[in-house]
Amino acid sequence: VPFFLLLLILGLALKSVLFGNAGRWLASILVMFLFAFSNTPMGCMIAKRFVKANFRDVANWFPGVYMTFVALPYLALNIAYQTVPGAQNTLLIISDVLCILPPFAFQRGFGSIIAISPEYSDADLSWGDVWSWESRVLYTLLVMFVIGSIEWIYLYRLTTSRPAKTRLNKDEQDDAKPIDESDKADVTEERERSLVDDTGINARDLVKLFRIKPQRSEKDKGDILKRAVKGVSFGVKKNEIYVVVGPNGSGKTTSMKVLAGEYTAEHGTVALENATLVPEDRGVDHLFSNGQVSY
Repeated sequence: VPFFLLLLILGLALKSVLFGNAGRWLASILVMFLFAFSNTPMGCMIAKRFVKANFRDVANWFPGVYMTFVALPYLALNIAYQTVPGAQNTLLIISDVLCILPPFAFQRGFGSIIAISPEYSDADLSWGDVWSWESRVLYTLLVMFVIGSIEWIYLYRLTTSRPAKTRLNKDEQDDAKPIDESDKADVTEERERSLVDDTGINARDLVKLFRIKPQRSEKDKGDILKRAVKGVSFGVKKNEIYVVVGPNGSGKTTSMKVLAGEYTAEHGTVALENATLVPEDRGVDHLFSNGQVSY
């Protein structure tokens, strides 16, 4: 927003053609608005889906690399326009296709506005000239709106849906069953507590499996199936302080992530303040909708 406000102020003060007559000023404002609308979810999707490292470390290099990557195609096409005049139609089609990338559409939109007329106040210029299909201004705006809408819908699904369960073959189905610890009185008592009712926080027979890639020295072996949680059950009622302790790798964090919806358990159910969650549920919003339980 500060960048766009500064651009708007400088453009008006310096009488840039971007804010000229015949609706070019409106086109420039819409290009900036729709760029923000379409590019914001793209950054969020990349962070959610692909960035696995520390976010602070990634923030130091990712913006520069990303902007350089998206600027190169537009720069290359501009050079091609100048050096290969006979391929204008082909380059135009390529530019139209690349507009599915919001940063490219942003550059293309401003470039199209500038190309309409070199004068700030052109008496021979009409709104029809600016908003015609040939100028490609309207085209870039429509593409950014459509792509942005698709991205926001996908981002919503990405952030409100749980990951799918780990796929198991027939020989691995038994690994998704909780281990039998009925001979341990304290474990049995805790499981019964979780089954009393759905109030508070209740984990019931949770089993979570992960497929682990083999080490380099074991490349000849297939993926290793790890049981991070083997059938944990516990019940926490209102006003209780409950502590989960255990050595590294015992499944504490994984259990909490199952409760929060970051993982989908292969077996078991979760109940939070009268709302229940089973492995088949795609989302977890209904668990936290009443605001009585948070994580």
